[in-house]
Amino acid sequence: MTSLTVFMPVYNGEKYLKEAIQSILKQTYTDFELLIIDDGSTDHTTDIINSFNDKRIRLVRNKTNKGLPYTRNKGIRMSKGKFIALMDSDDISHRQRLEKQLKYFKKFPETDIVSCFKKDIIKGSNNRVIESTIKRYIKNRLYRKQLNSPNSNIMLLFKCPIVNPGSMMKRSFIEKNNILYRDEYFVAQDYAFWMDCMLNNANIKILNEELLYYRSGDEHTNVTRESFANRAKERKKLIDSIRNRGLTEKKFKLTLNDLKLFNYFFQEHKYVLNEKNIEVFKTLLEKLQLQNKVYSIFPSNNFNFVLQLNWVKQIISSNSLTKKQKFRFILLYKWFNKRAIFYTLTRCMRLLFK
Repeated sequence: MTSLTVFMPVYNGEKYLKEAIQSILKQTYTDFELLIIDDGSTDHTTDIINSFNDKRIRLVRNKTNKGLPYTRNKGIRMSKGKFIALMDSDDISHRQRLEKQLKYFKKFPETDIVSCFKKDIIKGSNNRVIESTIKRYIKNRLYRKQLNSPNSNIMLLFKCPIVNPGSMMKRSFIEKNNILYRDEYFVAQDYAFWMDCMLNNANIKILNEELLYYRSGDEHTNVTRESFANRAKERKKLIDSIRNRGLTEKKFKLTLNDLKLFNYFFQEHKYVLNEKNIEVFKTLLEKLQLQNKVYSIFPSNNFNFVLQLNWVKQIISSNSLTKKQKFRFILLYKWFNKRAIFYTLTRCMRLLFK
């Protein structure tokens, strides 16, 4: 059996495909198959793939466009490797990505999934992203450092911290638990997939390194404002359903109103926390804290730590709170875990530099 399969689905990806393939073929770890499934492309995708003279490439074509969940599941089933590395056709992998992820599996064989962090490729930036020293320090040394198992598993209840095209997984874990991408999700298939992994007690490690350069935005998709709004609405419903499934299947005893509030506070890109509802937010998190302790769902120290991270993040991200209010709510109002003090204080320091 091949030790590693790198799986890349592609549909009409001629714009960035060559660069994505090159980033895999030039990896420092070289013993792998690159399985590419062309999902019925109508552009020059197949020609670009065939232009590479490399025996590690295995090309499979769907006769018609079947969609991403179908194609991802087909790729998982057709993979020959003991490990499966996921890759998208418009991203770029760091040259040492495969080597570093396999090295971690070898050092910690109990691990089921190894992911990494990403650096966004901004259009017109020549693949560079400029960040302040403080912001990068917070991301690299504080927030990211906390996402080891079980913290990464717990964080999945709030958001998806796992970079899908930057992840590698044990094939045996996926097959044993029959985990596949769900057809009902036209978006957020990756979130649903990783939630299923968490619910099957996966040991998830997120390496504290940017090993994937991620193509952000949807610059090549032309949709009307109404269509975009409708898709955003449907996306929210799907993500809400993923969170609800995670909370209920982990045996949190929440009412329908509790679930509604949870999704309200943790919805994407809408920082809805304000002075009027912060007490409701605090009460909800306290309920989760108590139930986790009573029902022994996650280790209390880890769960409370993640609660503190999310408490701080939602306050910092709010567009409705003044700087003074943010300081007060973060430092004086509620502490779920005192081990998070360094992260919390550093986030407060960041407020001073805004």
